[in-house]
Amino acid sequence: MNENDHTAAPDPEAADPAAEQPAAGPTALYVRRGRTPTLGFWLVLIALVSAVTGILVALLRGVGDASVMLNMALLSLVAIGMPLAGIAAAIDAVRNRRRSPRDRGRAARSEGEAVADHTDEQG
Repeated sequence: MNENDHTAAPDPEAADPAAEQPAAGPTALYVRRGRTPTLGFWLVLIALVSAVTGILVALLRGVGDASVMLNMALLSLVAIGMPLAGIAAAIDAVRNRRRSPRDRGRAARSEGEAVADHTDEQG
C-alpha cells in the first residue's frame, strides 16, 4: 500500500441523510373495533359459494370437461350469486338508512378509528 494514499472509507451515518430527517406527511392508523363483516365480505362470499355450487352441480351430472364446468360456475354465479348479492346490498342499505346521522358517526368511529400523529403542532 502507498503511504500517501489518504482515501478514507465513507462514513455510513453521513452517507444516509434520510435517516436524520423524520418521515414527511401525516400518518394515520386505522383500528377496526367492530366485528361485523362488511358488505364486500358478503359479496365475495356469495360469489364464491355460487361458483363452487355450479362446479359441484357439473361434477354431479358427470361432466368432466373444464369448459363445461366453468360455464356452469359462471351460470350459477349469474343466476344465484347476482340476486343474492342484490339482496345483501339492499339489506345493507336499509340498515344504513335506519341509523341516524349521529349513530353513523359513532359506528364509523367504532369500525375504523383514525389515530393521527400531532402534525398541526409541527407545522
